[in-house]
Amino acid sequence: MNAKLNGLKTLTSVLALSLTGMVATPVATAEAQSGLSGEARYSWWGGPSRNEKTYDVIELFESENPGVSIVREPSDWSGYWQKVNVQAAGSNLPCIVQMQNRWLANYDDPSILLPLDDLVASGNLDLTGIPKPLIDSGRGEDGKLYMVPTGVFFYVMLMNQSLAESTGIAPFDPDSVTWEEFKTWLLAVNEKLPDGVDAAGGMPVSPEAFIAYVQSHGQKVFSEGGVGFDEAIVTDWFNYWEELRKAGAAQDADSLVEERSDLIEESGIANGRLVVQPRPANRLDAHQAVLDTAAPGSNLDIALYPLGPDGAGEDVGINGISIAAGCEAGARDIAVAYTNFFLQDERAANIYSSDNGVVAVDRFQEAQYKMPDATDGQKEQIEALRVVSKRAKGVFYPTGAYQALKDSLQSAYERVAFGRSTPEEAAANMINEINRNMK
Repeated sequence: MNAKLNGLKTLTSVLALSLTGMVATPVATAEAQSGLSGEARYSWWGGPSRNEKTYDVIELFESENPGVSIVREPSDWSGYWQKVNVQAAGSNLPCIVQMQNRWLANYDDPSILLPLDDLVASGNLDLTGIPKPLIDSGRGEDGKLYMVPTGVFFYVMLMNQSLAESTGIAPFDPDSVTWEEFKTWLLAVNEKLPDGVDAAGGMPVSPEAFIAYVQSHGQKVFSEGGVGFDEAIVTDWFNYWEELRKAGAAQDADSLVEERSDLIEESGIANGRLVVQPRPANRLDAHQAVLDTAAPGSNLDIALYPLGPDGAGEDVGINGISIAAGCEAGARDIAVAYTNFFLQDERAANIYSSDNGVVAVDRFQEAQYKMPDATDGQKEQIEALRVVSKRAKGVFYPTGAYQALKDSLQSAYERVAFGRSTPEEAAANMINEINRNMK
């Protein structure tokens, strides 16, 4: 048995214990899919709104393929990867698997996921309109294509524009602000904020913000075999936010710990307690809906991460679809047809409405931007992607790398903020911990 499956088997035992406690005519037409019959299982993550949209896409696909049944297996994010790990270890993955490039290295093996290159080369799998850099994000360490991109997601700083303007401090230039200029702005804004409101929250423990800082300073996030950045850049990051925290411009240590949840309803930015906070761009509308109740009249906007000596440093994430290696021939045909339908059918794209990242097919981005019912949040997300896609620096995440970075960054900075460790000590421990947890 290969190493990835061995690792998944081991992880399954642990999880079991815890769980018990550019433009072209779409090819995926009804005629092209005629003759399909049988069923294929499909797993994805999402909440009620995303599930409803996915059901509608499935039902439209099934209506055009009367002999086909898509077996739905939705999960929320927190439980999704646990379930997929167990299924992969037991050779029981659904045929159609929602995947993300930050987790792909756990599964990029021909015995777990089907390499898709031959299907693309033959034209059976249609990736028309998807830029090559996005397609390549679905490749494993062996260079094979294991995931086709469906949505592009990226983190930004959500900004309470109303709070920022109320301070009377001139806004920073979002196209050219540097990290030092951003710090100066936060300190100035902080002096004018009401009690109970911080200028920034969540930034020092955000892996996406940290990645932007690292790459904007010319260092790699991961290299072959481990961490690609040095202790000095981590120390600089901790000192940057310690200066702001001690000045009262960033959340205090207790507030930072209290707001570990990713729930929108609990976030400081959605409840009017913060001016800026790192959040996914595709969740702007959802945060605004909460803010409309918490602080009526307040308006959220998107701001990109500042620039460093090496320019921008953002990474973009890719959500996509993979096909299980164990998917039998008939079900595999359904999986390919459904993937084409999800990617290339305009009706499907409009139903899903970039719910899990901006739609990867270029012509649908423009169409959704121009839709009469497009929300301000959807438009701002697409506008931001147009900038980010030109300046982003991709990151390849080795097996376990993203979670290791996220966990270690959080624990390291919290030790600093609570005075239990110096920035230098925390930086050294953080790098050692990430390297250890990736092995």
